[in-house]
Amino acid sequence: TRLPFPLKPLRCCRLATSSAAKRKPLPSVAEALRVVKGEAKAKFDESLDIAVQLGVDPRKPNQNIRGMLRLPHGTGKTVRVAVFAKEEGAIKAA
Repeated sequence: TRLPFPLKPLRCCRLATSSAAKRKPLPSVAEALRVVKGEAKAKFDESLDIAVQLGVDPRKPNQNIRGMLRLPHGTGKTVRVAVFAKEEGAIKAA
């Protein structure tokens, strides 16, 4: 059957397909870091947040993502350790 009006793609679909064709290629991580460091102009230590879409479901226990990193200069805090020992244990702790 013939419709009395022409069918057009939805506006949201039209925008998504047209912007995908005009999208620039993403720079590499090294290139992006070089640009960020070059643009730094603040008088304080700037930070950079990165969001990565991993495609996992965090509610499932076998898909949890955990990680750790060691800061290059530590946290900047002085660490103090107290030892309660007698005789030989006190000598080893010092």
